[in-house]
Amino acid sequence: MQLQVEFELIEASVQSKLAKIGSELAITDAQERAWASFVETTDEIARTLEAIGNKITKQYSDRAPLVSETLDVQVDALATRLKFAQILRGKVRELLQALMPEQRRRADRLLLKICDELCIPNRMIN
Repeated sequence: MQLQVEFELIEASVQSKLAKIGSELAITDAQERAWASFVETTDEIARTLEAIGNKITKQYSDRAPLVSETLDVQVDALATRLKFAQILRGKVRELLQALMPEQRRRADRLLLKICDELCIPNRMIN
C-alpha cells in the first residue's frame, strides 16, 4: 500500500485557473468585491489542501500507512472537503448574484472544474 497525495501543487494550479477565469468573466469594478472574496477563499482552501498534502507526505515518507491510518486519512480528507464545499457554495452564490446573466452562464461552466478540484477527493491511498 502506498500513499498517493492529491494535494501537491494545488495552490499554483488554482491561482492560474482563477486568473484565466477572472479574465474570461470580465469582472467589472462593481463585481470586484464579490470576485476578490471568492478568490481569497479559494486561495485559502488551496493553501490548506497543499499543507495537508505536505504533512501527509512527510508523515508517511519512510513507510506505508497502516490500514487504520489509511482510513483516518480518508475520513479526514472527506471531512475537510465537505467543509470546503460548504464554504465554496456560499462564495459561489455570492459571486453569481453579483454577475450579469451572461457572466453567470460562463461562471457556471468555468467554476465547476475548480470547485470539483477543491471539493471532490481523488483516491488518496493506493
